Amino acid sequence: DTLIIGAGSGDGLAPGMMVTAFGDVLLGYLSEVSASVSKVKLISFSGEEINVMFKNLGLSITAYGRGGENLERNLPRIIEVSIGETIVTLDNLQLLAGVVQKIEKSPTDPFQKFLFRLPLNLNYLRYVLVVKS
Repeated sequence: DTLIIGAGSGDGLAPGMMVTAFGDVLLGYLSEVSASVSKVKLISFSGEEINVMFKNLGLSITAYGRGGENLERNLPRIIEVSIGETIVTLDNLQLLAGVVQKIEKSPTDPFQKFLFRLPLNLNYLRYVLVVKS
């Protein structure tokens, strides 16, 4: 759950800068920067936390990276969310952060697990946009 990009401090990049795909999909943040290359830690990196919102519900949550371009969150069973629901950042831009792919429920558990996935195939991603703040 990392990417290496061909730009670095020589291009004005610094650790912590946001990285997006297509300008509206949040991928992650620069974690390491050298003179000509940088490492991007994806929001799905195992153990990463990100504050997001179910777009249609307006419900804010903290999602946790699971690795493999996946994120998860356990929530009470009373919350009704459908597969395909989009997850967006809480910023004014509301960047797309994921799509609900699976909901795991058990009749004896008062909670349900929502599994999100990055909304693109990284294998076909050719370019990223680093947001200089």
